[in-house]
Amino acid sequence: DKVFHGGPTWRAYGRLIAHVSSDERWRSITETYFDPTVKVFLDEIETILPGVSRASLGSCFVFMVSSMLSICASRWRIDTLSQENDQSDLVEDLLQFCEAGFLQLSRQ
Repeated sequence: DKVFHGGPTWRAYGRLIAHVSSDERWRSITETYFDPTVKVFLDEIETILPGVSRASLGSCFVFMVSSMLSICASRWRIDTLSQENDQSDLVEDLLQFCEAGFLQLSRQ
């Protein structure tokens, strides 16, 4: 919401986080400051989806966060492909996409 509606500084912050999260140069920052929170999320997801391997949950989590960050870093690309600029639909589409991915793990 902040990236979409908070003005240019929030959009810049979203792009910065997207780049830090995907560039090997910033690995130590990511591991130090993001991974403890990721562990909390993975622990909770693991209780919702028992029996799914931690490796699969971790992969799916990275896919989810990468998709979310791509909205911050390359929103223009999504708008170009969809020929629309409806942010609420985009967020809902992403939520449904990510939920389906996690649920599919439990069906394997």
